[in-house]
Amino acid sequence: NTSSIGVGSSPQEITVADFDNDLDDDLVISVVGDVSGNRELTVIRNDTDTINSPSTIVLSEGDSTASGSEPIMIAHGDFDSDGLEDLVAVIDLAPIRSRANSPAIGVYFNTTAVVGDCPADIDGDGSVAVGDILAIISAWGTVDPALDIDESGLVDVGDILAVVSNWGVCQ
Repeated sequence: NTSSIGVGSSPQEITVADFDNDLDDDLVISVVGDVSGNRELTVIRNDTDTINSPSTIVLSEGDSTASGSEPIMIAHGDFDSDGLEDLVAVIDLAPIRSRANSPAIGVYFNTTAVVGDCPADIDGDGSVAVGDILAIISAWGTVDPALDIDESGLVDVGDILAVVSNWGVCQ
């Protein structure tokens, strides 16, 4: 299957990485934005369902950053060691429109909430920890499907074990 989406005009640079920690690669493209008219970085999320329809790529409409700083030569890495891919680009602090070029490096820290599949993260805070165990204990013996992680039909020891085996930051 093929998926396409408009990205703006004059695409110049592209980098690919998993920017939202959902286990599929996303795109970041340096383009002239349709709305702003300025060169910006457009993040296009790939929301492919790798389990149910792995051959279909589902791209988002894109979110923009760095508008007006003329970002080019983009790269990525986890520059602040938070587990999320950040962006770096060569930018112009005084874009050519003002006739005074001022090259610089722009670093754009990723603040995207982790959207990876993490069913043991019951409280949705991005990590499996004590709060998740307490939620299981408080629903012990019920048939609450939101807390029945192992899908046994009952909130019980299997769900506690699922929480413990997924302990830590969601990946």
